[in-house]
Amino acid sequence: MSLKDKLAVNDKLVKPDGIQDAAKAIAEEIGRQVAFHIETMYPEAVKAASSTFLLSVKGTVINSIMALKDADKFNASIGGWLKKNDQHRRKIRKLKKAGSVAEVEAIMRDAI
Repeated sequence: MSLKDKLAVNDKLVKPDGIQDAAKAIAEEIGRQVAFHIETMYPEAVKAASSTFLLSVKGTVINSIMALKDADKFNASIGGWLKKNDQHRRKIRKLKKAGSVAEVEAIMRDAI
């Protein structure tokens, strides 16, 4: 069900089932928009990628947005969440460049 469907009944706005449902609907819509943009702007890349590529993109966007709901459980702020995501991207880039098991182990040790 789309966000529009969840929020509109007989052309009247209604309260969503809860903030969690609304957040998920918004996250799903953003995920679809990102996947559509990639598909539209980079069709050759999509053709060359795995058949589950766009699904993976949508899932990553949804999971990232939905992870914000847990920020308060870990005494984290949005800034902390952003920092954590940045550190994760940096670690993955380093791991991709690693040339040996020892380098991978060092990167993983530093990440803990």
